[in-house]
Amino acid sequence: MKSTLCSLWHNTPLSLFLKYAVSFLTDQKTRKGFWLVMDYIDGDCLLAVWPKLSWWRRLQVVCALRSYIQQLRLVPLPSPDIPGPFDGTGRALPCPGGHFGEEDAGPFATYAAMANWHDEQNHR
Repeated sequence: MKSTLCSLWHNTPLSLFLKYAVSFLTDQKTRKGFWLVMDYIDGDCLLAVWPKLSWWRRLQVVCALRSYIQQLRLVPLPSPDIPGPFDGTGRALPCPGGHFGEEDAGPFATYAAMANWHDEQNHR
């Protein structure tokens, strides 16, 4: 089992949101803290075993991934016009990540606001 104290706390509401929207397993929140717990599945990485798989097994993997993507695309977002992470109510949260700099950016009210932020960063 892998667990981590989640500093990106917005992942927890997203995981809970997806848990009820898709049939495949998603991360689960435990207790009332911000711990994410994922089951460890013993085995080799898909990248390492792909060349050794038969064409039939590759097709099965591709079909499973296709199903996951289709399910994710069908999930209705609480606020589809707001880019970036959101909390359990659909309220926008700051966007973390290396491409946003050392500090989180946002939250952004629209995609245009996020694009403007990126433009400003690129023209510094």
